[in-house]
Amino acid sequence: MTKIYFLVLCFLTFGVLSAQEKLSKEEQARREKNIQAGNPFAKFGYKGKVATLSKGKYLEVHDLDSIVTIGSIRYHVDNKQIVGNIVIDTTNIYARPIGDTPSRWLSPDPLSEEFPDWSPYSFSFNSPLKYNDPTGMAPESVIPPDDYVFNEKGHYVRTDKTNTPDMLVIENSKTSAKSSYTFNDPKTDVASINYNINKYGSQGFKEHQFVFGIDNSWMNFFKKESGIEQKNYFSRTFFAATESVGGKMDPSVYSLSLLLYSAGEYYNYDAKTEILGDKGPLYMFQNDGYRVYNHLDSGNFLWGNFMNGLGFSSSDAMNYAKDYNKNDTSSDINAIQRGSTLNNSMGIYGNLPITNEKVNEVQK
Repeated sequence: MTKIYFLVLCFLTFGVLSAQEKLSKEEQARREKNIQAGNPFAKFGYKGKVATLSKGKYLEVHDLDSIVTIGSIRYHVDNKQIVGNIVIDTTNIYARPIGDTPSRWLSPDPLSEEFPDWSPYSFSFNSPLKYNDPTGMAPESVIPPDDYVFNEKGHYVRTDKTNTPDMLVIENSKTSAKSSYTFNDPKTDVASINYNINKYGSQGFKEHQFVFGIDNSWMNFFKKESGIEQKNYFSRTFFAATESVGGKMDPSVYSLSLLLYSAGEYYNYDAKTEILGDKGPLYMFQNDGYRVYNHLDSGNFLWGNFMNGLGFSSSDAMNYAKDYNKNDTSSDINAIQRGSTLNNSMGIYGNLPITNEKVNEVQK
């Protein structure tokens, strides 16, 4: 029985070998040429082994043309020149583009990093009544810019239409003296003000303190509460790593919540969707100059200042922030940088025009 199995195996092997195609030298050369057409190392004189489905019987590499199509452009890859265009019939509404003609994108949107929350396929922030895009570069507001006026207690007063960029203005109700502040994140900060105007109504919004001033006494209180002091390299690195998320070095959650609670405004906002969703109050810092920050940017500002208080340099704080959170926007990084260098401008600017209400109790 074993001999029979052996004979059957021999016959099958002989049949397969005899059935193999016998190639002439010309055919072998032709197939080898087809195979080597896909060899990326040919220009270096290296004849590599290239796997193909047909073993060279058919040409399986078709990117050998010197002229390629990119969108509606005909491009010569050797001369690095545009040699023609594909004309699309735009008069026939039933005509359909052929091949890859619709693919007109030649590079990523160069301004995509400026709008990380928006798809490059969106138009005018999905709000064409408020924004347009005449240059194709970035959406522009068609609504005249505004001055959002608040009084010395941080309460909303009115909105003035202007021909200058959006500003936050603190107007003293007794002396009419005004101080203008730029928004650290204009789009988000203005949206927060308008959100709360819609939430409370224009008159109801005036009853709440929305803009808070953080002076030197509050900064010192925050540092004390968070255990910020000069530490050696290993101690401060460990402290920052363990306390920066949800701990005492997370000012958006810890420090600023104490301020809002003492002012009686904390429970007027939903912590998750409003306060941490950049729909809550705005803050300004003594010695920082004329700029206001939303809640999360204020947390970044304080975190940068805390890092400096631990002994980290401004560049260290920036690098740690970029390594830790790759999604930080330019507004986030700017807030961290300004917070970490706050001590360099001590004494340059005067007192804040904002007087916080009911906030001294928490410091006692």
